[in-house]
Amino acid sequence: MMRLMKNAVTGCMALLCIILAAGSLRAQDSPVVQRGWGLFEADDYAGTRVLAEQALQEDENLLERSRGDLLFMLAYSLMQLEEYRASINTWHALIELFPRHPMPWGNLGWTYYKHGDLDSAIIATTRALSFAESSALDWGNLGLCYLAKGDVENMRRAYGRAARYV
Repeated sequence: MMRLMKNAVTGCMALLCIILAAGSLRAQDSPVVQRGWGLFEADDYAGTRVLAEQALQEDENLLERSRGDLLFMLAYSLMQLEEYRASINTWHALIELFPRHPMPWGNLGWTYYKHGDLDSAIIATTRALSFAESSALDWGNLGLCYLAKGDVENMRRAYGRAARYV
């Protein structure tokens, strides 16, 4: 049951992240960003990682949106490759660009959860919820964190909020 819930949450999170990050301005992306999205959407996380790292190193004058897209692709790819510490560092770099956007905070929380740092996961996910209180996905992730800590009362509260916002 728990594994099914984790898989469902992971799948929903991945879809939400792709939709949010793709945005409506996709046609205006640079060619390297467009190639990155192609690799990313094909679940080629190793290829996405290489392209994003190279592009971020080579071009310090990237537009903020392009830099954000590349950082998102890199952080998410690193998480999928189970390189959690590098992913966490990259989520923090994205947060420096967009400190009040809930998406990188929520993904940072999920990455901390996958890394096993439940306290940091709760802090980051709570921060995401401070910007988007109605995020059922983040409430569900917060519930998982509390469940993993054995905090049944806060788990129930978080899952109750998730159910309310679904």
